[in-house]
Amino acid sequence: MSTKNKTTESGSTFWAAYKSEFKVAIIVTIITTIFALAGGNFIMGLFSPISGNSDFQFSDLYCKVANKLEDNPNSRNITIIATDSLIEREHLAEAIDFIGQFGPKVLGIDIHFAQPQDSLSDLMLISALSSCNCNLVFPNPLYQDEFGHIQEDQKTFLSPFLSNASYGATNYTINSNWGPTRKFETSFDGEFEAFPSFASEIARIVNEDQHYALLARNVKYERKWEYINYIVSQGFDTRVLTLQDISDPDKYADYEHLIKNRIVLLGDIYNPNDMHTTPYDKAVAGIYIHAHALDTILQGAYYQEIPKALLYIISIICCLLFTSFSLALKESHKEVSGLVIRITQAVLMLLIYWIGCELYLQQIYFDPVVLILMIVAIPFTTDIYQGAKGLYHNIIRELKKRLKEN
Repeated sequence: MSTKNKTTESGSTFWAAYKSEFKVAIIVTIITTIFALAGGNFIMGLFSPISGNSDFQFSDLYCKVANKLEDNPNSRNITIIATDSLIEREHLAEAIDFIGQFGPKVLGIDIHFAQPQDSLSDLMLISALSSCNCNLVFPNPLYQDEFGHIQEDQKTFLSPFLSNASYGATNYTINSNWGPTRKFETSFDGEFEAFPSFASEIARIVNEDQHYALLARNVKYERKWEYINYIVSQGFDTRVLTLQDISDPDKYADYEHLIKNRIVLLGDIYNPNDMHTTPYDKAVAGIYIHAHALDTILQGAYYQEIPKALLYIISIICCLLFTSFSLALKESHKEVSGLVIRITQAVLMLLIYWIGCELYLQQIYFDPVVLILMIVAIPFTTDIYQGAKGLYHNIIRELKKRLKEN
């Protein structure tokens, strides 16, 4: 007998032996798919207490692991100057004078000067900002009115005095919840105009090409937001500026290389009212989130999401293969099948999580929710199907028996 005939005969024998199991596997896969799609959101809500967030995405776990594994350098584009020790406006004016002498590309001020205070300190602040030889970006807080329209809260009172200033919305999203800050908005559509975000406005000034690339992504994906890449840079050079630093010439060299030709973000880093939850930490100052969003734009470090249709196809194929394996194992090694199936489930879920982390490091987001739910549910669904099938046959057998007796 030729090798080809042997192979054909072997394949036919295998198909004949496991034909019924494969048919059952198809039915179980269909049932499991319906269950996973219908109950996915509910099941994912059960992960919230585990992750410590009020909502949960697998990207949060990926980010925590990636943040520990990835050893990227600090951003070379952005420096954060903390003003926690500078309480009075005249001190902030001195700080702006100090920073301005080193020639930053842009000074992004994450401090909202809503109302004037006293004339002397306000004049000092106006003078310092006017003489600062760089582009200035001020915060522009937004809110949603009772009709759902996005409105400006209140721009700084300094606006009429500054010709070198622009404004960016410091909101991360309008309809924010208590979950982690994962996204930033490119802009917010108001009733009559669009308001650029703080990070987007600074990026527009610094690098028009990268800003255009961001807008092109908005058009391509029909949205005005992007995921913040918290790992493309390990962090940002940060200095807590004090009055002693400002008055000490020996400190100038240390600050000059951190400020000259860089983007400088000015604001508090310890203010408890400006702490936000992120995927990698429960309390991160808002100015760092703006920095990460800006860094994402400037480095073009956007996450590519695997399309949902492809995720469903992968999930269904894996489910079909695992179900076929489970049924064949029950048929051939019934005594140990339960143990082997549970071990295989655990190994598969760890493998899926590892693949997700590796892809996340390559800026690809793989959401394994449906796949994991299907793998977890397969033994349960199989038992239900086989139990229902057995019950059905028992009922039919009993009915036939009674009909014969009558």
